[in-house]
Amino acid sequence: MLKCADDTYLIVPSVNSHLLHSEIQHICDWAESNNLKLNVSKSTEIIFTSPHFKETKLPLPPSTITRLNRLTVLGVVVSSTFKFTEHVC
Repeated sequence: MLKCADDTYLIVPSVNSHLLHSEIQHICDWAESNNLKLNVSKSTEIIFTSPHFKETKLPLPPSTITRLNRLTVLGVVVSSTFKFTEHVC
């Protein structure tokens, strides 16, 4: 028997960014209890910011997760600044 869970998205508002590590642990625990394993090598993080974002210090990503500036979700490329320039001619 083969079990597979694809494309899980965890969305954490900035006011709850301190909960990020525990939320990731909840996903790992859920996967383990369902005989699955989170593939950390395929896990990524993206931080969405508004064009008026002035803060220069972003929280550090979890040590095992890569931070990206753009992410493809269901075939749509989304940038960290909410620009869709790759889809506009």
